[in-house]
Amino acid sequence: MYQVAWWSDGPRAGEHKDGQIPILLGHTQINGYGVFNDIGNLKSGQILTIAAADPHKVQRYKVLGKPIGKIRKDDATALLNVLQHAPKEADLAVITCSGGVDASIVSHKDNTVVFFTLIGS
Repeated sequence: MYQVAWWSDGPRAGEHKDGQIPILLGHTQINGYGVFNDIGNLKSGQILTIAAADPHKVQRYKVLGKPIGKIRKDDATALLNVLQHAPKEADLAVITCSGGVDASIVSHKDNTVVFFTLIGS
């Protein structure tokens, strides 16, 4: 719940690989704390800072537009479509679970995606 991870098949922050942008993944938790609990409340222009292992090396990103929510987790094509149609200036995507919980799989029903552009390091 407290960790953020890079999507391992994609590039890392500051890189682009075969037209892909880096993707960060993290959890939300209803009635609890998940690292991305407030991601759906982000507003265009807000800043995200990513710290490297060296605390003197950080990258700053700015939110591009509103979070894109209600992407059904059981529809991989919909999520892929959102990622493939990222804003041209997008340098990072952040994905977390959202929506109600499907008790049969003990998981949220949807995903939310937020795109960011690199503004400095």
